[in-house]
Formats: sequence, C-alpha cells, structure tokens
Amino acid sequence: MLSQVKLGHCLWACAGAVFVCFAASNAQAYVSELEAAQQNDPRLYNQWKFEGNDDSARLVDSKGSTDLVRTVRVVTIDDGGTPDDTSDDTILEGLPGDITFETGIDATSQAYRPSYVDETQSSAAGAGLTGTNWTVPSRLTVESVVRPDARTQTISDVSYIFQTRPGGDRGYFLIQDDESLGRSDVGTLSTVFGSSFGNRAESTKYTTDGGEWFYFAATFDMTPSGSALVNTYVKNLTTDGPFLHPVVDMALSAGDAIEGLAGNIGVGDFAVDRNGDQTTGAEEVQEMFQGAIDNLATYNGILSFDQLERHSRGVPEPASIVLLTISGLALALVRRRAA
Repeated sequence: MLSQVKLGHCLWACAGAVFVCFAASNAQAYVSELEAAQQNDPRLYNQWKFEGNDDSARLVDSKGSTDLVRTVRVVTIDDGGTPDDTSDDTILEGLPGDITFETGIDATSQAYRPSYVDETQSSAAGAGLTGTNWTVPSRLTVESVVRPDARTQTISDVSYIFQTRPGGDRGYFLIQDDESLGRSDVGTLSTVFGSSFGNRAESTKYTTDGGEWFYFAATFDMTPSGSALVNTYVKNLTTDGPFLHPVVDMALSAGDAIEGLAGNIGVGDFAVDRNGDQTTGAEEVQEMFQGAIDNLATYNGILSFDQLERHSRGVPEPASIVLLTISGLALALVRRRAA
C-alpha cells in the first residue's frame, strides 16, 4: 500500500521563537494532491474529479467546459428469431441510476463506476458518462487513476476509459482490453490510435479483479504528418510499484487525422454518434469500462516523464521546490546558532 507518511519536515527557525512544521499529507490525500498538481499546470485542458453529493458537482469539468452527462443504451434481443413478434424479445435496459459513485483510492475521495447489464451483451446495454463538442489538441496528455476489474466482456474487443472518434481515425486514448493475456492475467491497460484498430500500444497487464489502483497516463503528439508519437506511463498505486514508461515514442499511423476536430467523448465507455453530427449529443454508449475511475484529466500539451512521475506520487512541483528551499534555509539557521 501507499506509505502512510510521504514526507515530514519539522524546522526550527529561531531558538525559543518560531517552530514551523511541514507535515505532508499521507495516502489519504493522494488524489487531492494530484488534482492540485494538475491545476498548477497551465496546459490543463479538462479535469473530472467525480466529487460531490450530486451530478451538479461530480460531473463538472473543473477546468474546461466539457461537463459530463449520464447516457444509456437499451438493446432488444430477438430470442425466437422472429423480428415481427416482439412478445418473445428480451429487453436489456441501461438506466441512468445504474451509474454509481463509490469510495476512491483515498478514504475521502470518490470514484465513478459505469454500468453494464450483462457480460455477454455489455458492448451494447448499460450506462456511462459522455461529453460533447470536445476538440482534439494536436499535442495531448491524458492521465487517470483507475481500479480495473477483470475484463470479462465477450462481445467487444476493448472497453474504454477515455475515447473520441470525430473522424475516421480512432482516438481511443485510454482503454482496457484482454489482448495476449498470460495465465494469471485478467486484463490489460492499453491505448489504440489512428487508422487501424491494430494500432495498439499495451502498457501493463494486471492480475487482480478490482483489487489494485493504477495511475495510467498517455501522451499523443499528432504533429508529425500521417502518424502520432505515443508514450504511456503506469504505476501500481496499491503496491507502490515503480513508475514505468512501457511505450516510448511508438509511431502509430493515422490516415485521417483527428487533431482539431470536435466530437463526443466517452468517459468509462464508447460514446456512440449514430447521426453523425459529432457535436450535439452522444445518443448511446457501449463497451463500458469494467472498473472505477477516481480521476481523469487532459492537457493541451505533452507532459514530461518527470512531471508525470511526480503526478503519480501526487507531488505538486511548485510546493516541493518551496518546501526544499525553506528546509535548506532553516537548517542553515540551526547550524549557525549551534556554532
């Protein structure tokens, strides 16, 4: 588990006068620290925190203008193979209330969980969150804190943490799949981008069914002509594992570039746009993420390895620099008085 105390600095400034104690937050404040670090970055594009007592708070985009809405899908199964007779049909109905919010990685944070009706039909029926009129930046970073369940869907190839498809190419930025699983694996965190569904960049396999939280981020540089350079980053937060950079500058081909285009986004699902208007609404959802999402943010730019590594630990860079500076000054004062 995350260590209970990340950092403690207790500094004497003057003998018998001022005692300054910097006790940094423990694991219970990880998400709030991460969100503060996100807000400190001028490139922050969207931030969904899923906090609050009702949808007016927890579905708000804290940075941009892409607030989320509950979106459902209902599927009818013709059990008897008689399309003219609906009496034998089975209705799998996703309801807005099926979406739930639960305790997140911190005792004080909240996570969002999409819903699917049936494992064999989860590509079609269920409920999740969507947004509209989201424009794809040419240089994009997406980061999340997620707890993935074992992926048991049998119809769809992947499930979605964050996606858009305003044009012919795929912007499946953060996904969950079951590609090339080993004997003990139950799912994979990956990304798919560009002209082919085979343009897949696998980040990490996991072995527990909803038992571990992950920091999962990816960057997409779409400025090269005809391709995108993709990098992914992951850290197991539950085990406090290493910060990994499994995909490094992978060039994924894009025949129909999506940068600069506006469309629907799916958060915890695929946002279906059957009427092709791309901006006025997500009519349905499908292929819901099997798991919970505690934090999701996007940036209009590429964050560096060091920046993302700090975010995986919830450390806001400016505060850290100030803390170290004050620490050094205080220690110098202590040594001078001792001399």
